[in-house]
Amino acid sequence: MKYPPLLSRLAVITLLPALLILGGCDALGIGGDDHADLGELDVVAPDGTVAATWTIDGGWNVDSLPAIPADENVTWDVNLVDRDGEALSADDGFTARYDVENPDQNILHFEGRDVDSVNGVTLFHGSAVTFSAQNAGSVDVQFLLWHDGHADDATDFITLPVEPPSNDES
Repeated sequence: MKYPPLLSRLAVITLLPALLILGGCDALGIGGDDHADLGELDVVAPDGTVAATWTIDGGWNVDSLPAIPADENVTWDVNLVDRDGEALSADDGFTARYDVENPDQNILHFEGRDVDSVNGVTLFHGSAVTFSAQNAGSVDVQFLLWHDGHADDATDFITLPVEPPSNDES
């Protein structure tokens, strides 16, 4: 009885399981059409102006987000667009979340928020994001495209400055 050369047997043993696993992902509902790649993300200020735009090709169009005052909550809408230019909506299960690079700086206040701990990273979500400023300083934030319990994609980090509270003494 003649056997195939050793190299051929090793190739079949190594490649066949890999092809079965990778080829079966779409059939099992893993990846495929359920996954989206972020092409553009717009952060829209409360007054309706676009405060910052991130694109897959160019990154952020500004160095930092607009400053927010300490001791205030600021909510911004986040528009998500995939790489084909199609809007991604909460109706399809896509939401925006943000990740704070150093959440222990006490610049943003997290108490009472919907918090998930993933490997020590604090995440917040919604189609709009609310920043609860606590103390003056700056913190780096990253926006995530969230779908089916995980991040499908993410932006680069961008600085969010927090100004001292305004003292209205008029």
